[in-house]
Amino acid sequence: MKLTMATFILLGNLIVSTANAFEDPGHFRGVPWGASETELREKFSGLSEGPEGRLNGIRRCESYREKFRWVGDRSCDGAFYVGSVSVQAIYSFRKDRFTNVLLRFRPENFSEIERVFLERYGPPTSQSDLPIKTRGGAELMNRTLKWTGPLVVVWLERYFGKVSESGASLSTVEDNQEAARLRGKDVNDAAKGL
Repeated sequence: MKLTMATFILLGNLIVSTANAFEDPGHFRGVPWGASETELREKFSGLSEGPEGRLNGIRRCESYREKFRWVGDRSCDGAFYVGSVSVQAIYSFRKDRFTNVLLRFRPENFSEIERVFLERYGPPTSQSDLPIKTRGGAELMNRTLKWTGPLVVVWLERYFGKVSESGASLSTVEDNQEAARLRGKDVNDAAKGL
């Protein structure tokens, strides 16, 4: 078999793209996707005091209000630390299966969280830096990074809906599709009411 220079280049590109490919995490903080609410509560049972007297663990679990059912059936609120950064978490469940976690933290901590995500998940599969303008006229650059795998989507954004909050989300692809379907149904139902 005769190998040409083009074959070596193609093989080299395949090796590099495989090395940079996003590998789906099978869990978040040790809780596997599909775990029950009970399993999550057992994993993070009890609250512990972290730096500056802030609590780590699960605070409460409750059903989503009807208008937020597209997100899931139930949620558990909690907090934990990523290094020295305090992160607020909302763990979501659909049919008693863990499918999504939303993380919120202060924008001044975005760079530290970004470094952790890059270390954990590798290079993002997509990234954008878009200018935004606040109501007060300030111009800021909003960075969004996304890692998309066959089973899980990870997303990180510097300004999450407002300039005082950054956000991240990890969710199953299946849950993203179901949320989009339900959200679309809500919009269609609202449009019919006009």
